[in-house]
Amino acid sequence: MKRILLSIITITAFGFGAKAQWSQITPSDFVAVYSSSIAFADIDGDNDQDVLITGNSASNQKLSKLYTNDGTGSFSEVLGTTFVGVFKSSIAFADIDGDNDQDVLITGWNSSFQSIAKLYTNDGSGIFTEVIGTPFDGVNTGSIAFADVDGDNDQDVLITGRNNSSTKVAKLYTNDGSGTFTEATGTPFEGVFGGSVAFADIDGDNDQDLLITGQNSTNQEISKLYSNNGSGSFSQIFGTTLDGVYQGSVAFSDIDGDNDQDVLITGENSLNLRIAKLYSNNGSGSFTEITGTTFDGVENGEISFADVDNDNDQDVLIAGINNSSLNVAKLYTNDGSGIFTELSGTPFIGGYIGSVAFADIDGDNDNDLLITGNNNGAVSFAYRNNTISLIGSITVQGQSGSSTITTNSGTLQMEAVVLPANATDTTYTWSVANGTGSATINTSGLLSALTNGTVTVTATANDASGITGSITITISNQSVSINNYIGNNKIAIYPNPVSSQLTLNTSEQIKSISILDITGKILKTVIPTNNTIDVSNFTQGIYFLQIQTEKGISNSKFIKE
Repeated sequence: MKRILLSIITITAFGFGAKAQWSQITPSDFVAVYSSSIAFADIDGDNDQDVLITGNSASNQKLSKLYTNDGTGSFSEVLGTTFVGVFKSSIAFADIDGDNDQDVLITGWNSSFQSIAKLYTNDGSGIFTEVIGTPFDGVNTGSIAFADVDGDNDQDVLITGRNNSSTKVAKLYTNDGSGTFTEATGTPFEGVFGGSVAFADIDGDNDQDLLITGQNSTNQEISKLYSNNGSGSFSQIFGTTLDGVYQGSVAFSDIDGDNDQDVLITGENSLNLRIAKLYSNNGSGSFTEITGTTFDGVENGEISFADVDNDNDQDVLIAGINNSSLNVAKLYTNDGSGIFTELSGTPFIGGYIGSVAFADIDGDNDNDLLITGNNNGAVSFAYRNNTISLIGSITVQGQSGSSTITTNSGTLQMEAVVLPANATDTTYTWSVANGTGSATINTSGLLSALTNGTVTVTATANDASGITGSITITISNQSVSINNYIGNNKIAIYPNPVSSQLTLNTSEQIKSISILDITGKILKTVIPTNNTIDVSNFTQGIYFLQIQTEKGISNSKFIKE
C-alpha cells in the first residue's frame, strides 16, 4: 500500500451565517478520472470512511479503484481487487445480505464497451467477491439507488441506464434478505439514460417513494415521481411541476426544517437550458418550485447535500458545466429556512461528467469533500473542511443538580454543558446578576453567597455565537445583609461615600478584600496595607466589599463619589 504525505493549501471563505475554511489536500491520494462515480463507506469496520472511485483515467483506462482510510484522511489504494473497471458509471454501497458490512454494486461501460452491472459482497474486512448469476441488466450512463421498498428490512435496488441492446431501462430488483435479487415485473417506471434516481418518503407514510429523471425512449427529458404503497408497488404521481431534465442529478433533503423531504434537480431541460431548481414539499408529496434561488444551473455534474458548517441544516454543493460553458463547483449555505447563499472564495475546482461526495475523512466531525471530473483533463481533488464550529447551546446547573445555597457564607460549584461537544471553542465566562439576593462568582464557576434571595448565574460562550445559558439560584440562611451590615458588626468602613482612600476599622486580622460591582463581578482583590484601600480609580457608583478575616467572610457596601 502506498502512503502519501499531505500538504495543505488553505483558503478561508465567508458566507451568510457561516464561517468555513477549506483546504485542498495536495498531492491527491486519488487517481484522476472523469465519466466517473465515487462513493464513501466504511468497508473494513474501522469506523472511518473509505472510498471507491470509478471512471476514465487521463490515459483512457477504465478504472475501479478502492482506497482505505487510516482515520486521519490519508488514503492507500487497495491492490488486487476484483472490481471491473468502468466509465459512464454509477456505484452504490449497501448491506445487501444482512451481515453488517458494506457490499457494492457497480454499473457502467467496461473496457470492451460492454454495459455491466456487477455486485460484490464484502467479507467484513474490505475483501470483496463478485456475486455470480445476478439478474441485473448491465447499463451505462445510468443511476442506481438502494432502498427498502417493500418494508421487509433489506435493501432492494433500482437501476436505470442504457443496456447492451441500447434500450433505456428503469428496473427494480427486490432482495430476499440474503442478497439474492429478483426483478420486479409490471412496474410503471419509464426507462431512461443520462439520468438520476433517488428514493425518499415524500408523503410521510413511512415508505420509500421514487424520483426518476433522464431521457426516455422518445428522447424526451423527464422527471417523474412515483408513490409507494408500502409493499413495493408504485404508482406514478401525475400533475407534478418538476422540470424534466437530462444529464442531471437529483437529491432529496429537508432544507427548511419542516420534517419533510424537499428536492433539488439539475440538468438540461427541454429548452436546452442548464438548470438547478429547488422544490419545497408541503408534506404530502406536493412540490412547489422555490423561485429566486441563486443556484447556478448545470448539467453533466452532480449535487450533494450536507451540513458543512455544523449549524444543523442542509447545505448543498452543485458541480457541473453551466450555461456559460464553465466548469463549476459551488457551495451554497443554508440559513435553516431553505434560503441559500453562495459561499465565496472556496478553492473547489469543478469538473463536468464527474462526481462529488461529502464524508468526514479525518474524524473531526465535519464533512470533507471529494470532486472528480473533467477540467481540461481528468481531475480528482479532495478538500478538508476546517469549518469553525460554534457553540449551539449552554445548559447551566449547580453541582449535583442543586439550585440552592442554604448554609451561611456557603458556596455552590456551577457547571455548564456545552453543545455541540466538538465546537471549536467550548470555553465560556461566568457571571452573576444579583436579584433579591446577592452573590459572587469566580472564573471557575464557584458561586459564593452574600445575602438571602435569588441571583441569576450565566455562562456566556467565548466564541462568536453569542450563546448564553442561565439558571436562578436561591440563597437562604445568610446572617448578614449588605444593606444593614455596617451598623451590626465589628467592621466599620469610612468615609462612606468615599473619593480616594477607604479605611476599615476592625480588631480582626484582614486576610484579603475583594471589591465587587453591583452585578457581583469581582473587580479587584487586594491584601490591604494599614487596613486602607485605594479606590480613586473607580468610577462613581455603588460597590460591595467581600472581606476575608480570620473569623470568616463579612460583607459591606460603599459608595464611590
